[in-house]
Amino acid sequence: MLLTASSVIIVEEAKLKQRIEYTALKGISVSSLSDGVFVLHVPSDDNKQKGDVVLQSEHIIETLTKVAICSDKVNSININQGSIKFSVSQGRRGS
Repeated sequence: MLLTASSVIIVEEAKLKQRIEYTALKGISVSSLSDGVFVLHVPSDDNKQKGDVVLQSEHIIETLTKVAICSDKVNSININQGSIKFSVSQGRRGS
């Protein structure tokens, strides 16, 4: 995951997987478990997006703090008890 001045960029094996403009970021969810899993929520009707992005970080507090500050979404972090709900392409949901 790369953070730029205007977006979050998800890279896998040196290939661009997804770019999320901060203006399109609806919110950030994290579980109360110690698993390091978090979700970047994007609008499901945005054709440029593949759905919400599920990620894992060993440094979850630092990662979420940096994403929230860069995107100006400090008040958009949701801490969920147990599982996190997320959307995948074509409006399908997961948890």
